[in-house]
Amino acid sequence: MHKFDNRFKVNRIIITNAITVMVVILIVTVLTLITMGYTLTRDGRLAQTGLVQFVSVPSGATVKIDGEQQFSRTSTKAALMPGEHDFSFSRKGYDTWSKKADVHSGRVLWLNYARLIPNQKTVKTVKTYETLDKMNVSPKAQYILFMWSMPNVAIQLVDIRNDAIKVQDSQLAAFFSDMAIEDAQHAFDITDWNEDENKVLVFHQFSGRSEWVLVDLKNPSDSVNITNEYKMGFSSAKFTSNDGNKLWMLENGNLRRADVGNKTVSAVLVSSVLSMYRVSENETLLITADEAAGTRSFSFYKNGNRGASEIYSLDASTQPMLNVVGGEYYSEDYVATSEGDRLQILKGSYPSFGKAGNPLNYLVNQKLEWPIERLELSSNKRFIYAINKGRVYNYDLENNVGRYFVLDGTYSSTTSLRWLDSYMLWTSDGGQLTVYDFDGNNKRNIQTFDPAFDVALTSNGKWLYTIAETSGGYNLQRLKMILE
Repeated sequence: MHKFDNRFKVNRIIITNAITVMVVILIVTVLTLITMGYTLTRDGRLAQTGLVQFVSVPSGATVKIDGEQQFSRTSTKAALMPGEHDFSFSRKGYDTWSKKADVHSGRVLWLNYARLIPNQKTVKTVKTYETLDKMNVSPKAQYILFMWSMPNVAIQLVDIRNDAIKVQDSQLAAFFSDMAIEDAQHAFDITDWNEDENKVLVFHQFSGRSEWVLVDLKNPSDSVNITNEYKMGFSSAKFTSNDGNKLWMLENGNLRRADVGNKTVSAVLVSSVLSMYRVSENETLLITADEAAGTRSFSFYKNGNRGASEIYSLDASTQPMLNVVGGEYYSEDYVATSEGDRLQILKGSYPSFGKAGNPLNYLVNQKLEWPIERLELSSNKRFIYAINKGRVYNYDLENNVGRYFVLDGTYSSTTSLRWLDSYMLWTSDGGQLTVYDFDGNNKRNIQTFDPAFDVALTSNGKWLYTIAETSGGYNLQRLKMILE
């Protein structure tokens, strides 16, 4: 009897432990599934949800999903079943932002770019000018640069980082050629800013010639006429370094690097270059020509290599319009090329010099509805744009989806897209400032302005600066985008 009781106790302990282990495994499994976003559908199936992150400017907006108001406001998140959903953000005093988007199992959908526009728009003038030639906004929207070309070359740097603007005036005529010659025709273009936003490149065309001047905005007397400094005719120039001392340059089809601070220029790095696209301080994408072979090549050059690495080549006689852009997005390299109406996007890693094979693989290879005149890459490297005047095809590298849309206004083949921030475009049609999301959605009219000049949305999103022409000249005006 005693032995039987012992066996019974042992069996009970084994069964209890087994049940405990099973319960623990079940609880861990359920918690793991919940953590991974799995839930039971109405018909009893187990399905994995997707996570949607909501952010708006300003924050505190009410969120609706498929018409149902959520308890929390932006910034917030929600786990949703896969499929298309309707989203909208609204806040008192502002318009409503809305979007249809697909949610995918186990993935995050970032709706973190919604910008709400005030319903009541009060525009105030902050400066007045009798004349105005050029206006250019720095890439991070910290500064506005105004330029007057005649009778003297003058610039004004306007610091818009704070509510109270600061102004610095400078004279630059001494750095440009033929300014004293009567009846000479001059054209100026501000082509590039360095990343520290304290230097710009100005392209000057005059008397059938051209030159490049590197303008030091904080110390104008340190500006340099690069063309005169190196005694070379450069067709293109781009900053490579944050401090603005180093440049990528094209001279008679030859790629070179210049160090303006040390007054040096490299030997020819790559020859027969038709165009270049700066990727980073040490990397550039090129379109090169081999006239003997009758080919054009998309190539990659990294500083320090002995030549360019070919991505692929094609018959020059059948592909008249070629474009290339590229950059890094979430640790992967992307290259977009266009040949006539064909858009190709490659993903992977840039080719290594001297090594066989191409580590880039095709992500997109399709014909568009029209010939591609321009390719552009957004500043955040997420969006690739194929453009034919006002017709646009946008490809989103985050969600791997493409979309056609049309922008208001009149465009030439050289007109670039114009951005308020990394997610919002602006256009003009009849002097009306109109904004769009990166994919053409949420088109909204803001105010009247002079479309001959640029538009600036400050980096904190608080102020929108525009120019208005008046009977007495031009007003620099601003609209408060985030209400108190």
